[in-house]
Amino acid sequence: MIFALRACDSVTVYGLSDYEYCKRHRNDPDIPYHYFDPTLYSECGLFNKSESHPKESHRFLTEKYIFSRWRDTHNLSFRYPSWDDV
Repeated sequence: MIFALRACDSVTVYGLSDYEYCKRHRNDPDIPYHYFDPTLYSECGLFNKSESHPKESHRFLTEKYIFSRWRDTHNLSFRYPSWDDV
């Protein structure tokens, strides 16, 4: 994302859920993280686990929060799913 923001005048991101997604969809069935192995991890399960084990994994929710802050200072937009409601 950093490279894209430095190399391009604007960046449009597709297929990245926002940092509040798991809070809004607590009661929904688990969405698989990988389409090719839907039984391995649920999307929210992996995201929440990554936040509680920061030395062992990528911090997905923290990253998404940072991206949401960058929207305010860079020409960065999120489409499908839209981040307009965050």
